[in-house]
Amino acid sequence: HVAEVDSNLSTSEAMGIILFDNQILVTTVAALGDYQTVSVQLPDRSTSRANLVHVFPKSGIAVLQIEQQFDPVTFLRTLTRTSGIKYGQAFASGQVVTVLLENPKRLVVDKTSGQAMITLRSSDSSEMDVWSYAEGAPVVDQSGRLVGLCTHVGAALGFIPIQSIEKQIRALSAGDDIFSLTPAP
Repeated sequence: HVAEVDSNLSTSEAMGIILFDNQILVTTVAALGDYQTVSVQLPDRSTSRANLVHVFPKSGIAVLQIEQQFDPVTFLRTLTRTSGIKYGQAFASGQVVTVLLENPKRLVVDKTSGQAMITLRSSDSSEMDVWSYAEGAPVVDQSGRLVGLCTHVGAALGFIPIQSIEKQIRALSAGDDIFSLTPAP
């Protein structure tokens, strides 16, 4: 599910993805700004608070726990089932992807190698307002598989690949299989 995140960003809106039955919010560090706790609009249109659990500074990913009726100290141990999300894992320059916004926008993969962020450009090489793309918005491939989270670095627009996000979240579990995505063929 996609979530709107209350943020103090002045340049763009903030979004993220919700996993594990509305228990975990994954977004970018930039989407949070200085906030440790944010307001999140859930898929049923209700609003809840989410508290920062972990930041991966190298990739710019933030993991938050959405407030619910369970013990926050043991929340990582409660996530014993896989999420069932299908994601794309191969990227090529020129590949078309869609940033899921209120009005989804198609972009093209620009550069893919040696970066934590895969950069994007417009499909017709025209100028684009990178700040009109929400920080943390889900990015999907042409088959609708999640490929990453939209992010801004300076004036560049791109996405953090989902397999990088998964790897880092798995590290939180200290080897337990609490978080598992499924690469789609």
